[in-house]
Amino acid sequence: MKPLSRIFFAGSFFFSSSLLQADWVPTRTFTAAEYAEDDSQFGYAVAADGEWLLIGQPFTSDGGKVHIFRKTGGSWNRTQVISNPAGANGSQFGRKLDLSGTTAVLGAPAALANANARAYIYEESGGTWSLEATLSSVQPGISQSFADHVATSGEFVLVGDSFANYNGVNQQGSIDVFRRDGMGGWINKNTGIPDRVTAGGGVNDKAWIFGNHFDIAGEHVLATARVRNGDLAADSDQQGLYPSFNDTSVDGGIFLPYPGGSPAPLTPGVPLVQGAVYQRPDRVALQNDGKGVSLVSFIDAASPPVTVGKSFVPLNRSPTGWTFGPPIPVADSAVGIQAKGSLALVQQEGEILVFEETSAWNLLDRFAIPMEAGINAPALQGEEIFLGTPLSDGEGSERGEVILYSPRINTVPLLTLKGGKKLSITGPKAKLSGSVSDDVPGSLVEASYRSGKRTLRKRIPVSATGQWKTTLTVGSGTTKVTLTATDSDGAKSRPVKVKIRRP
Repeated sequence: MKPLSRIFFAGSFFFSSSLLQADWVPTRTFTAAEYAEDDSQFGYAVAADGEWLLIGQPFTSDGGKVHIFRKTGGSWNRTQVISNPAGANGSQFGRKLDLSGTTAVLGAPAALANANARAYIYEESGGTWSLEATLSSVQPGISQSFADHVATSGEFVLVGDSFANYNGVNQQGSIDVFRRDGMGGWINKNTGIPDRVTAGGGVNDKAWIFGNHFDIAGEHVLATARVRNGDLAADSDQQGLYPSFNDTSVDGGIFLPYPGGSPAPLTPGVPLVQGAVYQRPDRVALQNDGKGVSLVSFIDAASPPVTVGKSFVPLNRSPTGWTFGPPIPVADSAVGIQAKGSLALVQQEGEILVFEETSAWNLLDRFAIPMEAGINAPALQGEEIFLGTPLSDGEGSERGEVILYSPRINTVPLLTLKGGKKLSITGPKAKLSGSVSDDVPGSLVEASYRSGKRTLRKRIPVSATGQWKTTLTVGSGTTKVTLTATDSDGAKSRPVKVKIRRP
């Protein structure tokens, strides 16, 4: 294995790591196959967990589809395609997806017809996914964008309505919370009170587009919000991540604002970018009950506000609440974030950043991606990354596709020398040959040796079959030659030393 010795620069920060270096490379492309349609945007949303992969195709002529793949024998195979249960009503089924174990929530946000907006809960049994519940807004009279974001974990499903006109404020936003009723169904009320988490009411009535993005893991939820532009300078302290917790003292559990009355915002306590007076968490992802990451924009107080920097910010849960860890600057173009286990992804223009958490977060890899990559992907499962490109040509005009990136661990090339490490010759020409074996093609052998007072180096090409040979010109006496192979990933072999003796 090759130790990671590179140093990565991002803004004014640098990162180094002793981790093994892994390169993520494209290994497969998923398409809609026989279900392809022009402008249907296969890959608009992607979700993965365990052995299951869901890919949304929301703009088909029948109202949207969700493709289900299962990993068996190390390979992903399509097992089912689900069409919009409501038919071709323009609700864009599959535009939002989330998956946890054998529970999936499939959003149909109906951007142009909110009355049709629904979220559908599917359960897997015996390899088949079946519709278990159809969810609609808890308060349809104020709903504006039901199912514009969805998330599920354990017994709960959260459905965002970030433009809801809650508390008399236009586009303040809310999150509807649904839970299992213990009898095979799902409910959104407990003791007659709607389960609805909002940013409104009292100290946070200036919050805007609450629930545009959120995540749930175990008993914890974090949701983003903004402050309306007109209130920015006076109320920038109201901005942040809003937590809610599962109160298990209530029979069946219900999510309650924390602390009581209204969700309290979390904000980084220091100005992390020079000139920034206001922080806006754009997206958040929870790794587990006690950790998460956020993509935070730092902007000035101008009207309209101007972004002056973005950072990848770790989140940690302690008995006293959530705190922000040291920020890692990323490009201003960063738009997406994902986390699972010890890995996290940041999607920015033209590339994916792969972070790994050990004692701290380190940038493990970065690789180029198509410019058509969608904001609702990538999805992360184990060490596999699924990237939706809904505006790519795919099998036709913008039919879309999903690219699977898998890690390739850089191994050290093995250099062998034919004829032994001691060579006796009678003339000035010494012929050497051997082979190089490695997991990647493109190795090069270098011979280094002394000739008088000079150190000479000769680069020796390696054939596609791994064979190499060369002729070195040496003087009389003993010449010590060091041979080293370097592969296309930059990994170097152990040096092989040969003594050449010439009378």
